[in-house]
Amino acid sequence: MIFDVLIVIVIIIWGVSGIKTVFQIPNKLDNNDIRFLRSAYFFHLGVSLLFSTYIMANGGDAIGYWFMGRFSLDKGWLQYFQPGTFFILFLTYPLVYFFNISFYVGGLIFAAIGFNGFIYFYLLLKKFHYHRLIYFGVNLVTLLFYLPNLHFWSSGIGKDALAFFAIMGFFYSLTNIRKKWFLLFFTLALSYFIRPHIALFLVSSTFLAVLIDGKMKMNVRIALILIVVVSFILLFNRVLTFLQLEDVSSTSVGQFSEGKLSKLSKNSGSSVDMSSYPLPIKMFTFLYRPLFFDANGFLGIIASLENLFILMLSYTAIRLRPLRAFRAAAMPIKAIALFTIISTIAFSFILSNLGIILRQKSPIIICLLTFIVWVYVKNQADRKAKKAAAIRAKQ
Repeated sequence: MIFDVLIVIVIIIWGVSGIKTVFQIPNKLDNNDIRFLRSAYFFHLGVSLLFSTYIMANGGDAIGYWFMGRFSLDKGWLQYFQPGTFFILFLTYPLVYFFNISFYVGGLIFAAIGFNGFIYFYLLLKKFHYHRLIYFGVNLVTLLFYLPNLHFWSSGIGKDALAFFAIMGFFYSLTNIRKKWFLLFFTLALSYFIRPHIALFLVSSTFLAVLIDGKMKMNVRIALILIVVVSFILLFNRVLTFLQLEDVSSTSVGQFSEGKLSKLSKNSGSSVDMSSYPLPIKMFTFLYRPLFFDANGFLGIIASLENLFILMLSYTAIRLRPLRAFRAAAMPIKAIALFTIISTIAFSFILSNLGIILRQKSPIIICLLTFIVWVYVKNQADRKAKKAAAIRAKQ
């Protein structure tokens, strides 16, 4: 009980005192930024309590991650230090076994970590000067920060909160690798231990972005390519082993995809038979469903509203020449866009349960939204440039 109280006090103080994190956040947040992030942080903590209540009532992976520690004391702590589910047990084991932390407070701990992903998201927007974009008279970033599903699945015990933090932290570190090299390696390592394939997607998207981008200094490009190539070599065989693939032939990947689809849709009332879908429809299903026609309960309706909003943003972005915006983007934004594409293609082949899709796509959706906002900003800048050129031509 005493540790519960102490942890809650620390979590609250961290929010009240200014939303600073130990993971290399610069002193570039003004008072308006702090107030905005503080409000979002306490909203996030509130959602965490709702998440824990929902899981306790309806069941979920978080219960296994937390309460398994109470019934698996025959295993030593270090035996859990391996990628995947065991790594979450490695993190929760001391909290449960040594400190007897409650399930709800454990959820708040993961929520506080997950919220760092939102901070990195905000800093990315601020870094590239499009955190004040207005959409239908409303600050678009404000709307994005309060999308309920992004908070719901990144605010509870499990892989999703940590993945959300790791992915956004990784992309933020790309904005200044020389100063943020520790964050780069830390978030990449964390991604590997949470979901090894996510680490591989991060490395692959960064490698492609570096090759495509022509604005980087040669020494920075060479250094980053070396880091990425070494990381890829180290990760590739480990990911194949983790996924139990012998190679990356079309046969073995196809068998893995079919097996995953069968396993993840078994005994589920929210499964979608995507096996016969063409790739574009699979990707659409992953990114934008459930919609109202397949919503299941109140949470399904909320998710449908959110997906409809994201679909509208995506449709508008497609009309604003996104390829041109991609070519003009900075390297981290290119990497984010490529990560979104790679992850969407991969997950659309192995996921068919809408509930699992909702849970696992949160960090991918925020990457999609980051690129969409950039498309809007680039379009605004182009229009202003054309208007200024027209005025000069008349003079």
